[in-house]
Amino acid sequence: MNKWKIKRELLTIIEHPSLNWKNKASLIQELFKTEEKAKELFLNLIKKHKKARIRKAAASILGYLQENPFLQELCLQLFIEDDWSVRYAIAQSLHSSNSDEIIQQIKENYNERLKQMGSRGRDRLQLVLAETFGILGLKESLPLLLALLDELYNSVTIPLEVVLQTLYALGEVGDKSTVKLLLKFSADNERNPKAIQDSANHAIDKIAKRLGYATKKDLLMTLNKGPI
Repeated sequence: MNKWKIKRELLTIIEHPSLNWKNKASLIQELFKTEEKAKELFLNLIKKHKKARIRKAAASILGYLQENPFLQELCLQLFIEDDWSVRYAIAQSLHSSNSDEIIQQIKENYNERLKQMGSRGRDRLQLVLAETFGILGLKESLPLLLALLDELYNSVTIPLEVVLQTLYALGEVGDKSTVKLLLKFSADNERNPKAIQDSANHAIDKIAKRLGYATKKDLLMTLNKGPI
């Protein structure tokens, strides 16, 4: 098939109303095997199609493939894509890849984009970084999230949306070592608006529950008895 026919076939599968994600992924996988240009065209649908719902659907299908063939490209696309729902689908599609490889690729792309965009794009890049790690829920992202939150805490001005997203992500992957820093954001002072305090407390609650404590208070009591 020529490129136009392959693209049409891909879109037909993506938009088919009677197929579930798994069935669509199976058909896409077969097309990858039989048509040399299918992978390139499918990736272009995720990156460049004018309709967000198509980009989102294509990315969602990737999560049902046995192996994601576009790890490097998608980790970069996370920082380019403007639509949150598409970024969410892209992040979800990465789960089939190796955790360490995902984290390393995201870190490299984040640092590279930061060099290109400078301070004017820092808040958005930090937001996408925290958002992605929160979706992935990988414990390997914890050091990077802690470093980001520490950087935010020491900033002259705190970008509210970035902080809230980082606190959410830490609630998903944090452990006891996370709580001390979270307590700084839960403190009732003029530096921490109520939204940040509530989000930090919620993150601590989630960590306590995940670690098997009945309440946040029980977790904090164990921390007060010795070093974290």
